[in-house]
Amino acid sequence: IYNESYSMWGGNTLSTMAGQFAHVYAFCFLFLALGFLYEGLKEKRLSIWGVLFLSAVALSHAYVFLIVPVFFACFFVFAKRSEWASYFKILVAVGVLSLLLSMWFIYPMIDNNKWTTPLPMVWGFNGILESFTSAVVIPVWVALAVCLVLIWIRPLKIYRKTIVRHLIFWMVPTLVYCGLFFVFPKIGLVDARAIPQVQLFLCVLVGYLAGAIFEKLVPRFVGVALVLPLLLGMVWWADAHVFNFPNWAKWNYESWPKKRPYLELMKMMASMRPGFSEPRVVFEHNDISNQSGTIRVFEMLPYFASRSTTESLYTQASILSPEAFHLQAEVSMTPSCPFRDFRCPQRSFATVRQKFDLLAVDHLIAITDETNQRATNSGFLNRVGNFGPWTLYKSIDNIRYAKILKGQARVIPYDKNWRQEFYSWFDNYSGEENWLVANMGNDPSSFVQAIKNNQIEDCEIFVKMDFFGFDFKTSCPGVPHLIKVAYHDNLKAQDGSPAYLVSPGMIGFVPQSNETRFTFGESIGWNMSVWLSWLCLFGLIFIRIRKPELLTMEKR
Repeated sequence: IYNESYSMWGGNTLSTMAGQFAHVYAFCFLFLALGFLYEGLKEKRLSIWGVLFLSAVALSHAYVFLIVPVFFACFFVFAKRSEWASYFKILVAVGVLSLLLSMWFIYPMIDNNKWTTPLPMVWGFNGILESFTSAVVIPVWVALAVCLVLIWIRPLKIYRKTIVRHLIFWMVPTLVYCGLFFVFPKIGLVDARAIPQVQLFLCVLVGYLAGAIFEKLVPRFVGVALVLPLLLGMVWWADAHVFNFPNWAKWNYESWPKKRPYLELMKMMASMRPGFSEPRVVFEHNDISNQSGTIRVFEMLPYFASRSTTESLYTQASILSPEAFHLQAEVSMTPSCPFRDFRCPQRSFATVRQKFDLLAVDHLIAITDETNQRATNSGFLNRVGNFGPWTLYKSIDNIRYAKILKGQARVIPYDKNWRQEFYSWFDNYSGEENWLVANMGNDPSSFVQAIKNNQIEDCEIFVKMDFFGFDFKTSCPGVPHLIKVAYHDNLKAQDGSPAYLVSPGMIGFVPQSNETRFTFGESIGWNMSVWLSWLCLFGLIFIRIRKPELLTMEKR
């Protein structure tokens, strides 16, 4: 918990983003689940609490839930041959029921994955050993070494086989996560997310060894008497080797108003007209913004100014994320460029104006002198004002969330390369009307032809955004339009107009009427997953109350 060698992987005090909080309580749920599951296995009955807590692990953090099948295999392999049949039935039942109980969340998450952007990441370590050799974890290694020596002394000989079996039981998941560290980047996951599990299981392994040895070598009252001094010693050692956390906690939890640029930040937010139907805001990426509390402060624009931004807390939230960070790179001296599979562009204002229009952006928050100079000389950005380290600019163009589609268009296959084709198209985009439409099995040929045949230059178009969808109005029904919102196959028009995936990843459609509304619906699969979870929950409640005998796996 007090290991300060990292701050973003989860499982320690310096990891307090939402995902890392979930990582911590997923650990708690995991150990509760394993305890109830083991109790059920020994009593040859299905543990409802085991099902509930395993489901909680699945809902909390996928990186922790990944190890559950390994624990199941360990329970089975280390069981007596006479117990294999009952263990197998219980483990299968618990696994299936826990998945069904959490299916309402898991299935939509997996199904939605195709409309996010994969973020394979190899963490830039100063040294992987630092995570396991920092001063705060030295007692773990010392205790492990002492325990490994002690288990070979004569008084423990008769218990050695059992101790070694349990030792191997905890070594297996530890080693599995060591292997997953190298596998994760190859499947689009973050390698460093495996490290907290390795550290935790290593501590559990040492704790088990120490407990087993104490139990066999010393009288119970001596062992109990040693618990408090050992606990106090651990607290003292951790406290003596914690250096970053006090200042870190103060910085992160003293609130926004305590930060020096807060008043200027609020003035800038107030200078923007509020409303989610207003165009988006792009901002320069720079460490100077960390003065406000976090370098990612402008991801909070929806909260502070009721305005949409191009970047979200969840970096890979949509298929337009690479394009959003591409635009950020074009206006930043120090861009973040998180997607290593997509080329990071050179800083340039050459096509920024056209890309502002395409991504429905009308404000720029600049920081560095170079970006301010480029914005001033751009010819389309007017300075709104200076606010502490930030300067706000507004486009002179009439930016809207929708436009008429005309010019050239061609169909591309919806295959593994479509994202790269769209990104390359955006990289080279300079305002030309030459659109790409992905063939997702909905035959976009007529839509492409409609774009080519369209002679209408412009129409009166209005888009009103809200949290549940958006209203769309146009004076040109029957004409192809582009809505500057990330495409998702569950985002449907209420007038029945089919939607198409158009470069750089937006919604193209031909409205059948002057007005319609797009709402985010649920697929049949999503609805079925919800019903399966409800049926599983009510089934467990019914069995527990009315038919508890069904929980036992013994032959009757």
